[in-house]
Amino acid sequence: MNVALILSGGVGKRLGGSIPKQYLTIKGKMIIEYVIQAVKASNRIDKTVVVAHEPYASMLKNKFDIEVCLGGEERNITLKNGLDFINGKYNCDKIMIFDAVRPMITPELVNNYMDKLESYDIVLTAQKITDSLGSYDIHEVRRERYYLLQSPEAYRFKNLYKYFDSKSTLTEVAQQLPESMKTYLNFDFSDNIKITYKHDLFIAEQLLGLNETKARFDVKRLREYLGKNYPVETEQWINDLPQIIEYLKFKWKFDDYTINPNAHFGIVIKADSTQWGKVVVKLIPPFIGRFEGELGLYEKYSDTGLMCPLYDYDKSFCALLLKQVVPANYADFNEANFSRITGFFDRLNELLLPYGGEKYHDYGVILESKKDMPATGLDYGERIDEYVDKAIALYKNNFADDKVYLLLGDAHKYNLIEDNGKYIAIDPIGYIAPKEIEFARYIGTVLTEDLDSIKENLEKALSLFSKYSSKDKILKALFIDVVFRLHNTTFENDDDILARKWLKVVDEILSVGL
Repeated sequence: MNVALILSGGVGKRLGGSIPKQYLTIKGKMIIEYVIQAVKASNRIDKTVVVAHEPYASMLKNKFDIEVCLGGEERNITLKNGLDFINGKYNCDKIMIFDAVRPMITPELVNNYMDKLESYDIVLTAQKITDSLGSYDIHEVRRERYYLLQSPEAYRFKNLYKYFDSKSTLTEVAQQLPESMKTYLNFDFSDNIKITYKHDLFIAEQLLGLNETKARFDVKRLREYLGKNYPVETEQWINDLPQIIEYLKFKWKFDDYTINPNAHFGIVIKADSTQWGKVVVKLIPPFIGRFEGELGLYEKYSDTGLMCPLYDYDKSFCALLLKQVVPANYADFNEANFSRITGFFDRLNELLLPYGGEKYHDYGVILESKKDMPATGLDYGERIDEYVDKAIALYKNNFADDKVYLLLGDAHKYNLIEDNGKYIAIDPIGYIAPKEIEFARYIGTVLTEDLDSIKENLEKALSLFSKYSSKDKILKALFIDVVFRLHNTTFENDDDILARKWLKVVDEILSVGL
């Protein structure tokens, strides 16, 4: 059994006031509450025991459904009371000791310390000394030899209970245990503030605010997509996001916000700005090479009414500030009349800019590169590789000499939203390609939406888009782009659900005949 022991017997003389500091509130919660909640959220802790004085002991027991015992006049007595309580009631294997006035504890930290005890006898929280270190009786003191020790700390319970002496003058419990015991020093918990003075309450509030921001970034889908190809860069970028958001909150004057957890090539935030009104903040990872192209598309098409209005941007953090369109209904291919869809693509066909040498993604080059990334390891991998070869050949034979344009590159159903009765585009990629690829991207997504009606929807779409090019060229562009996206899917997704949809679409296109 693993037990968490939270020491809450202090009275907070240095902070002042009649209420012990661990029961003061920060952001609407008692300081000790942050510790208790983190411990109870861990899946490595079986029992939680708090050592406290009355009337707080009874309050904690009732409020949090935990075990409590009474504290002593000094920290060591409080600790001894807790250890005796645990020893008499539980068959404890591992114990982790917390200070009730250190609110930055997280469930992940608790789990990490418990896991470390599989290989170590003692796990301690340590901090490097960054200031110069002096001594009353030594002239030269090298700080590299020393470090600071803090709670939390974790032990094998039998070892701690055997060697702990409540009368010891040592300030660190671990120093009472034999030196031969294997100790792990955790230097990675840098925000482990202890509430001692009044100004610590303010500092802790700011740090807890950052922790809340980090908690919002549970962006599993983004990690799945980007982590495969950029594991180190992705984790570092996600870790930096709270600080980036704090800066952008100040710059663009917004406070509360919500994050779209389904975005997979960046972070999409909805917020209310006191300067701009309802906004969307889009943060694009700098290492995927999409920011400059996306920003360029918004700027180039900014006065056309084709795209969502861009209010501002920040190149330092690859951030875009866009109008938040409400309610942002997507373009429905099955709506009663096609006037809004055709209206959008009429404007797009008219406004497409010929390629002028700017640095954007060359669609043909990217397509060609796919033959160097075989879809091995899949039961349908050989089919995909054959389709890639066919798509490359079709592109060379039918589009290589065509005029190329600066395409939005991703004008599918979920990137077209309704604004004041018409559709506008969001999330462009910026491809250099013939215009048929633009229409193919929209049609391809439509076909995956209803696998039982692929042939019917394909005929409808070819008829609808034939005003912009011949049906034959659009059909060829569709095959090429569906294979393009099918190949992407095999490398970006953990499952093959979407890949099998694309395969079915490819088969239906081939059945029509190229």
